[in-house]
Amino acid sequence: MKNKRKVILGLILVLVGVVVWTQINRYFNTLGTFLFSFSLAFIGVLVGLYFTGEKSFNAWKKFASIYFLITVVLIWISPTINTSLVGFDKELTTMWLAGIFFVVSLGIIFGKRDHHSPLDLDER
Repeated sequence: MKNKRKVILGLILVLVGVVVWTQINRYFNTLGTFLFSFSLAFIGVLVGLYFTGEKSFNAWKKFASIYFLITVVLIWISPTINTSLVGFDKELTTMWLAGIFFVVSLGIIFGKRDHHSPLDLDER
C-alpha cells in the first residue's frame, strides 16, 4: 500500500530529524526544540498510521497540514523569553503544541480507522 511506504519514509525522516536536531540546537535553540518536540510526537503518530487504512491517513494528512501552519505562526509570535508568572515562551509553546498534535492525531487515527484495519477492535 502506498500509505505504508509514506509512513516508513516519514519515520526515517523523523529519525534523521532527531539526529539533525542535535546539530541545529547548538546554533538555533528554538528551531531545534521545534524539530525535537514534533519528531517525538511524529514517531508515535507514524506507528499508529502504519496500522491504519487510507481513510485515517487522509483525514490525518488534512489535519496535519493545517495544524503545522497554525503552529509555525503561534511559535513565531510567542516571546523568546517570558518573565511573567505563566511564562509561555517559545520552548513551552512548542512543547504544548507538540503534545496537542500527538493527542489529536491519535484521536483522528483511531476515530477514522477502516473496518478492515488490524486495529479495529470490533471484529475480533
